[in-house]
Amino acid sequence: MHERARDARPAAGVEKGARGLYHRAFSGGPALQGHAVATLPLEEPAARAAFIIQRKSQMPKLKTKSGAKKRFKLSASGKVIAGQTRKRHGMIKRTKKQIRQLRGTRAVSEADSRAVRKYYLPYG
Repeated sequence: MHERARDARPAAGVEKGARGLYHRAFSGGPALQGHAVATLPLEEPAARAAFIIQRKSQMPKLKTKSGAKKRFKLSASGKVIAGQTRKRHGMIKRTKKQIRQLRGTRAVSEADSRAVRKYYLPYG
């Protein structure tokens, strides 16, 4: 076995911190040089287990439904705005006035907007 393989030094880029914890240095560019990504208590198994449990207990971020991103937006006052309906087909039987008034977007009804905000736009 080589002399280096038996050596108990940490890998390259891993430094020992002030409290005896190892952390890997992040070198993502000059502005972020030397920032620690994560500090794991490698020497104490109980502390390491507590760190991992604490890390997993955080709730994950909710993703916005991709279809809702394309169809809805929120106004400054919090109303859900969507495109007008009834303009996809059957335009021959509609009057010019109907077609003209169905341009643009409208605020969704309050009952529908509650469902949209709750299920499709979790941070909206």
